[in-house]
Amino acid sequence: MAVYVVMTPPAGNNAEDIRFVRDGFTWLGFLFSPLWLAWNRLWMAAVLTFVVMALLSATGEKLGLGWAGSMLSLLVWLYIGFEGQNLRIASLRRRGWREWGVIEAGNLADAETRHALETGEES
Repeated sequence: MAVYVVMTPPAGNNAEDIRFVRDGFTWLGFLFSPLWLAWNRLWMAAVLTFVVMALLSATGEKLGLGWAGSMLSLLVWLYIGFEGQNLRIASLRRRGWREWGVIEAGNLADAETRHALETGEES
């Protein structure tokens, strides 16, 4: 079972505007960190991630660490994999979204259904 954080928009509780953010490790965030961040409109984090990864790789090469220098970027990948969803939630909070609660469900469709049943809304 996955845990979904339910975020409601600042201007009302329209069912179409509610966001369900899956809490946990994100494989796409791990594998494609800067692109995943940009896709999720986390522009500053995407740029910072790209710069940090490039600096780590360049520093490793300059110090003669070979492939180990490039593997330093793995630390950044792991961070985005583990904390990427929390970065999304924090970004929504900064824009005025509120956390409605959390829902445990097998997939996104089940989470939406459970939310609709708990709030009495029609999906």
